[in-house]
Amino acid sequence: MLLALVLFIYINYEHTIKINRLTRKQKKNINPKKSVIYIGIVVFVVVFIAGLFPYKPVAVMSNSMVPDFYRGYVVICKKINSKDASNIKIGDILQYQLERNAIIHRVTNIEEEDGKLYFTTKGDNNEFPDTKRVEENQVMGIVKFKIPYIGYPSVWFSEFLFKRKSNIQT
Repeated sequence: MLLALVLFIYINYEHTIKINRLTRKQKKNINPKKSVIYIGIVVFVVVFIAGLFPYKPVAVMSNSMVPDFYRGYVVICKKINSKDASNIKIGDILQYQLERNAIIHRVTNIEEEDGKLYFTTKGDNNEFPDTKRVEENQVMGIVKFKIPYIGYPSVWFSEFLFKRKSNIQT
């Protein structure tokens, strides 16, 4: 699709040059190189947001990890699979799937039973650890970076879409 778009822009440029008598300055002003660069940047951003790279952005929906990060922050999570779960340490912040919710909490304990790893997690702002242990196959990623405030549009959109305050725990 990207190749087709670039070809269209180039062919349109060549067609415009042949049909209209343009000066060099006019030709330079309609040069498609800038458009191709902008399209490349937009495609990169869309692919990154869609999570097709090893890192993906996630909007924080609650304040359970205060003071490390707040609601409306975006955290960049490195995707991991069950093989990488053995590298998780106490103190790492995990993104994991619990029922239909994605949760972001800190690992407070690691246990191994029957060859499977189980993680006890807790939000930094919560009094008690989470009641359910996280199995290694529920882990989606490890938080690597945080970016303040740019996640608010996602939070607001989620609240608007569901007509209620977000129930997603992070």
